[in-house]
Amino acid sequence: MCGTCCRNTPITLLPHEAVILETLGKELGVSVTIEPGFTLVDSKKRIRIALSYVLKPKEGVCPFLDNNRCSIHNLYKPLICRSFPLVPIHVKYFIDTKTLRIVHISRYGLSSICPSVKDMAKEYGNETYSTIPHIFPDEYEAYYIMESLRMSYMHALSRLWQNAVLGLLSYEEKYGDLPLVNAYILLKPFVDSTILMVEDPYYVLTLHKYLRLGAKLEVEKKI
Repeated sequence: MCGTCCRNTPITLLPHEAVILETLGKELGVSVTIEPGFTLVDSKKRIRIALSYVLKPKEGVCPFLDNNRCSIHNLYKPLICRSFPLVPIHVKYFIDTKTLRIVHISRYGLSSICPSVKDMAKEYGNETYSTIPHIFPDEYEAYYIMESLRMSYMHALSRLWQNAVLGLLSYEEKYGDLPLVNAYILLKPFVDSTILMVEDPYYVLTLHKYLRLGAKLEVEKKI
């Protein structure tokens, strides 16, 4: 492990990952700063809902990097780390008030700071991107899981919106004082709800796995 990917790059997290890393930080005695990324507003509950988070580096280094090794590698490694060097260039969320749906568009690319990518570019040139699933199969799988889970979160929130449980709005500064709620924490009570398990199980099954295993997110005593 060269540790290049653990330096000078904010680490984006899905909602359940923020819970996991906060727990791991406490268990390991590591001070972590996790800030909300994209947020929505629920006009019914008068809360903000965080759909993504960012683990802030400390002095340019991931707080979990210890002696150039990931101290949580065998506990829980975030999907963004597992997918590296395949990383999101941008993720845009859209709120459709007519169909009451949240959708997103993600664009991924290869990180130029990765030495392996530089070697690939020399060897494969313009064919570099088409070789990703073959050269980085595990990383490609992590990317796929990450996007599937992101879609699952949005689908679950959309279902609650369509059933009048939530009243979602785009975030604006005037809502900045509303309490912030992690989307994972918000959705967990609905894990067995028929609202989520209707007509489109493809998008919710993976998320259900994480919601159902909530107790295990309290980090098994492997430390």
